[in-house]
Amino acid sequence: MAALSNEGQIHLASTDRENRIRYHHLFQETWDSCTAAEIPPSEEINDLSLTVDSQGRVHLLCCLRSHNKNWHWEIIHHYFDQKKWTGFFLDSGTGPADTKTSASVDSRDDLHVVYSAPQPDGTLLLHKIFNISREEWKETQQIPLLHQENRQPCAVFDREDNLHLVWICSDGRNFRTVYNRHKNRPWPEGGWDIPQYLSAAGVNAYSPYILLAPKNAVVLWQQLDNVLYRVSEDMGKSWGSITKHTAVKNLEDYTLNYFSPRDDDFEPLTAFSSSAPQVTLTTAASLWKSFNIDEDPIRSQLIPVKEEKTVIDTGDKLSPTIKKFLLRYGDTCVTNKLMNQTIDSLQKKLKFLNREKETLGEKIKKQISELNSFKSLSEMYRKEAESLKISHYQLEKNIAELEGTIEILLKKNEVLETALKQVREEKEKIEKMSREGHYLEQQKIPYTMLTTKDFE
Repeated sequence: MAALSNEGQIHLASTDRENRIRYHHLFQETWDSCTAAEIPPSEEINDLSLTVDSQGRVHLLCCLRSHNKNWHWEIIHHYFDQKKWTGFFLDSGTGPADTKTSASVDSRDDLHVVYSAPQPDGTLLLHKIFNISREEWKETQQIPLLHQENRQPCAVFDREDNLHLVWICSDGRNFRTVYNRHKNRPWPEGGWDIPQYLSAAGVNAYSPYILLAPKNAVVLWQQLDNVLYRVSEDMGKSWGSITKHTAVKNLEDYTLNYFSPRDDDFEPLTAFSSSAPQVTLTTAASLWKSFNIDEDPIRSQLIPVKEEKTVIDTGDKLSPTIKKFLLRYGDTCVTNKLMNQTIDSLQKKLKFLNREKETLGEKIKKQISELNSFKSLSEMYRKEAESLKISHYQLEKNIAELEGTIEILLKKNEVLETALKQVREEKEKIEKMSREGHYLEQQKIPYTMLTTKDFE
């Protein structure tokens, strides 16, 4: 891994046979080398990322994979302050995919690392910031994604501290180049945009790379025998058409170590982590002149990687035809792997929906049973209601008859009260005559001998 400081000094990071990470610095045409970290033999170094801030401080990220743990990965940040190397833990987890980092420094010299974080059921893309003054990592942020499989991030800052990011993301069948931008503005204008696919559907893309010119952004990626790119003239807001670049010929000559045997499993992306970025970067260098960048593209040359191990252990150099076949075969395997993941995901979703369907079926059965019970109760209540209606009708009839009887009795009562009044009047007359000494002529009985009781 290589990086340039602001003064144009070259910084390199590499690994050796003893599983050490070596740091090399070219200063005044002299190489100065030292050991940045010694990695235990049980750990495999499968990715390096290097960047230098404005003060010449070096940030080296390495991704480790454990041999004795199932799919365990770990990312360590090695920091060189011009005096000593210090290691900081960044993140760890478990997952079968490859772990890659992309390190870049903003105008405040804070380190930003975008990395793929493999999980058992997919690969996330995370963003973490290292505060230089406090020498500590800030809170992890998850980047908006389009799919569960995300690999090979490449991030760079523009002059306004906007972070431009490209990576490859599965669309369910193929890996495609995706672009997103984190705007350096206050909320709600700032933050991540909505990610968008840049490469075409139906074909795998690998080794994405983004190049920023003063007013333009260029995204490149590799597809089998071609390097393709798209240009944005408004720094990521919109993108031109997909264009094929022909700066590098015979790409199959640089397809190295395509197979990576591990427990008879096939890891098809191994080749693209070695030669393909080399191809993409060389193509990017040839584009600089078209954006008026003062750089001679002739000085950028593709250096073939020395072949020490190949899938066929014959000691002979593989022919371009065989390499081309291996590239196409591996590309097909990638597509097959992604489609199998999609099928597995859909089958899991179908299984979940079937379980949900069974649960809903049980609920429906229970509700139908309750409804039948309600119907039985409803029939019972209906009969009771009919009986109550009949009783109510009978009561109303009896009440009407009683009301008629009462009316008759009231009329008879009026007649009786009239007769009683007349009798009382006669009584008063007789009592008056008795007091005056008159006798009843018919009975020849003195009134004084008659009592009130006799009249009653």
